[in-house]
Parts: sequence; structure tokens; C-alpha cells
Amino acid sequence: MIIFKNELPIDHEKSIQHIVHTWAKEIYDGDCEDSWNSVMEHLQSEDLFVDISGDAIRLAFPNYFN
Repeated sequence: MIIFKNELPIDHEKSIQHIVHTWAKEIYDGDCEDSWNSVMEHLQSEDLFVDISGDAIRLAFPNYFN
């Protein structure tokens, strides 16, 4: 589950995952880690900080679950 801290508890995992995979293909030559970092930077620039739990940890840290 991915929710934004201090916001309503709506699970944003699928939408963020879609953005990460799209950016990885279109911008980062398939590198999901760079794409993930970029998405997180964009969210933080809007003062949105994520709280990650459960299976979403695999999305945030893909290199640890190969």
C-alpha cells in the first residue's frame, strides 16, 4: 500500500506503479529505479511524502527482490 502522509488513506500504489513503469520505458531506458527516484522527487517537490507498506515495498526497492 502506498499512501501520502497526512492525507486521506487512499492507496496510490497502482497509479504510482503505472507512472514508474511508463517513465522507465519512455525516459529511463527501462531503469525502474531511476524512474522511481524521479517520481519520488516530483512528489516531494509538491510536499507529498509517501508511506510504503506491504507488497509496495517491492516497487520501491526492486533490486532487493530479484
